[in-house]
Amino acid sequence: MNEKSLIEENLDGTISNKKKLWNPKIFLVISILFSFLPAAILYSLNYGRVGYKRKRNIYLIVSVLGFILMIIALIFIPSTIAKSIALGINVGIGVYLKNDQEKLFKQHIDNGGKKASYLVPLLICFVVLGAFIALSVYLAFIPENSVTIHGDEVYYTERVEKEEAEKLANYLSDTEFLMEDDISVAVKIDKSTEGYIFSFIIDEQYLEDEEIIQSVQELADYLSIDVFNGEKVEVEMCNEVFKPMKVISSNK
Repeated sequence: MNEKSLIEENLDGTISNKKKLWNPKIFLVISILFSFLPAAILYSLNYGRVGYKRKRNIYLIVSVLGFILMIIALIFIPSTIAKSIALGINVGIGVYLKNDQEKLFKQHIDNGGKKASYLVPLLICFVVLGAFIALSVYLAFIPENSVTIHGDEVYYTERVEKEEAEKLANYLSDTEFLMEDDISVAVKIDKSTEGYIFSFIIDEQYLEDEEIIQSVQELADYLSIDVFNGEKVEVEMCNEVFKPMKVISSNK
């Protein structure tokens, strides 16, 4: 018996269907609140529960890959536009998932089938939400704005003017902190009420190297004097996403 005939027999009530299905009405709600991924997972599992295993597997793979591609694409789109695009995608897919399985669910209930518990959907949603939060925290240290010099990126936050970032980039180039070589360097400049915050990525093994620490101290002092008009500068030694591991302040 192939999968198509199996699902048809389930819907026609000719064989017992002991599997419970999730009401597709919840797919749209989940898609709007948590993204289309958890809704698509439930949608796929519903097909598997009525015997359409190949269709279940295909939809699961397509859903996960589609979600990953959407996240990657949205990273390169300004956040104000990305939010609207993401909402539109989630609503559109949620509507499709809901409409596509309404008939299947109705026939399932008419044939004596039961509704599935909402416990699994909630667990899936919380897992996806947790992943979103972790990703947001992971990327929060990397600003959207940057200037490029010699192929290296100088990121700057909304509290820093582009001209200040360009001045910093030119200074780092002149002092050969940023050089024309094959080694990529990424730095970040931010500003607080106390002064400027200069961050650069460094391997954790160098955090206690006395020569490195002395060089970073001198860098903080030079940046304060030569770039930021004598204002205090904190230099953050960071991991690959600009999360501070050690902070050294200028002597101002």
